[in-house]
Amino acid sequence: MRVQITGFKKDTGTCRVALYCSADHFNDPEHALAKTSLEIVDSHAEWNVNIDLPLAQRVNADSLEFDISISAYHDENENSKLDKNSFGIPTELYGFSQNPKRGFGPPKFKETAILIAFDKETLRPLDVQEIAIQIK
Repeated sequence: MRVQITGFKKDTGTCRVALYCSADHFNDPEHALAKTSLEIVDSHAEWNVNIDLPLAQRVNADSLEFDISISAYHDENENSKLDKNSFGIPTELYGFSQNPKRGFGPPKFKETAILIAFDKETLRPLDVQEIAIQIK
């Protein structure tokens, strides 16, 4: 699956991206199923992440489908955290899969979730997707 992240105002710093598989610990990078740092080139970053059956079975051994969510932010000063002001409002750009509407606080897992399903015959993902995230 390819994750396309756009909306960067500068190419400095890095894009930090994480994949989650449940509402438990959602948006806590320490509990992400997968995470990485990406180079920003021409206001764009791209992550090719492999969603395979062993990963799915770690999430739910009894099912061939599960939800994932992806979060991304522009770590402009490369301090490995999403910087916030004294009111707790992020000062660095960020975004989520499904590009949910902004509100108070981060979105809920279900607002950002994408269903990943596997074919029971081939055990390959169905509808391999390209996910677009717009950071703001």
